[in-house]
Amino acid sequence: HACPNPRPCLKPCPEPMDFHALLKANLSALQEVDADLWRRLCTHAVHSSWELVNTRSGHYAAREELGGGMHRHSNSLIDPVSEAEAWCGHLERSPGALVILGFGLGYHVSFLVEKDGGLAHVLVIERSPDLFAMAMMCRDMRALLRNSAVRFLVDLPLADLEASLEQHCLVPFRYCRFLPAVQTDSAYYEETQDILESLRYRHVAPIRRKMGSEWDIDLLLEMLKGEKAGP
Repeated sequence: HACPNPRPCLKPCPEPMDFHALLKANLSALQEVDADLWRRLCTHAVHSSWELVNTRSGHYAAREELGGGMHRHSNSLIDPVSEAEAWCGHLERSPGALVILGFGLGYHVSFLVEKDGGLAHVLVIERSPDLFAMAMMCRDMRALLRNSAVRFLVDLPLADLEASLEQHCLVPFRYCRFLPAVQTDSAYYEETQDILESLRYRHVAPIRRKMGSEWDIDLLLEMLKGEKAGP
């Protein structure tokens, strides 16, 4: 069934879900705020071996069979909500934008936004449109999608991703990875990290020239991450 609560749903659903109805409701919310992503998801041809599986806690995770008894998954197969809470608990609180690499089924992003309502700007990068669509099939994401502080960059070629980050990534910013979601396409996320580091350096270099050579580049990077830095 489609949960009537429009807040990010973190509780296991006690009844069988109507995946189609939930996907339709989430797509409707997405269309309101990001017509381009909505259009790309609606026209995306799914060719994926990912499947939704129940976890021990009653929530869903996505799992892909790799053959030979091997598989990979988007979130914990035991308790993805506890995993999300632990991940958020290790995040450093600092001002500026936050870039999250890896969405999976998005429990960590929902938990972060619900817990820390003061977040000013969050960019979420997800390589797989199949995983993002699966999240919208099994979780009520309407409030998250409509949250003006959160923007999703899904399935963008690296050149387009770099242009979007140039446009939307506010300085100072910091980024963090969500495991195991980034392991679903480690090469893409490693390239994304390189783009973020390059973007950060391009903003640091002019400041460094103004301040003089006695300033250490690592110190300036810490300053741009919004962390305390000494002289």
